[in-house]
Amino acid sequence: MKAAVVKGKCDVIVLDVGEPVIQKPSEIKIRVTTGAICNTTDNKVYASDTPEKNWPNDKFPFIIGHECTGRIVEKGEGVKDLKVGDRIIYWTVNGRAFADYLILDTEYSAVAAINEEVPEDVAAVMEMVVGSARLLFQENGTPLINPGDSVAVIGLGPAGLMYHRIARMMGASKIAGAGRRALRLETAKKMGADFVFDTGAAFTMLNKNLAESRGWEKFDTGLKFGSYIKEGPPLVCDLRKIPKLSFGVRQVDDLVVATPVNENEKVSMYRRPRATIIGRR
Repeated sequence: MKAAVVKGKCDVIVLDVGEPVIQKPSEIKIRVTTGAICNTTDNKVYASDTPEKNWPNDKFPFIIGHECTGRIVEKGEGVKDLKVGDRIIYWTVNGRAFADYLILDTEYSAVAAINEEVPEDVAAVMEMVVGSARLLFQENGTPLINPGDSVAVIGLGPAGLMYHRIARMMGASKIAGAGRRALRLETAKKMGADFVFDTGAAFTMLNKNLAESRGWEKFDTGLKFGSYIKEGPPLVCDLRKIPKLSFGVRQVDDLVVATPVNENEKVSMYRRPRATIIGRR
């Protein structure tokens, strides 16, 4: 079969390689039909001298890619809820997707059938939806977003924009989107944000008690500060990496204030219309 193989740093070539074989009852074999390039993982391992230090932790040479869609051409006897011919989306734990065929273990990979109406390019990036959505649940399955919660999405890349729709599906009552690019701020509104703000123009950190004493509207992310720093997807990005305002005074229509808290508290954000803010770099 053909596969995109990374031989060394920034050196990828299409080669003939051995076709993978099902080895466990829980595995399925898919014929890959469309792939999507991950701006984070694929670019990182492609341009690295030490790809084994980054997920999926393969050494040169390796088959790149993990976002794709395809059809099941063979399955193990233990796979009961999928059938040969199903068009699927999935989240894989080991990459190696830019090839004619791919083996997935349904015990470890999230796999679901998808209908024929979904365009190929959309189906290919659904891997990111599944992979991102899993971060909204604790290991025991408890959701981080509950019906009626207010949610702040910080970072409006593709995954961040998807979080708006996922949060709404999970029952969020209000959603705030925070980012820097005008196009993505507008897209966030289309994806479900009740309001958005430009982190480069209207962001500062204030004392939590002060914000609450003024009656500012509170948004709980549902995440503790320790995980907020550790995980790092768009919904849980590091507050300390968001630039503060240049020194000055200005008014903004919507101000969301994120307060740095200790590891035993949850991260909170606040909003007040027509706020006057003072900040410095």
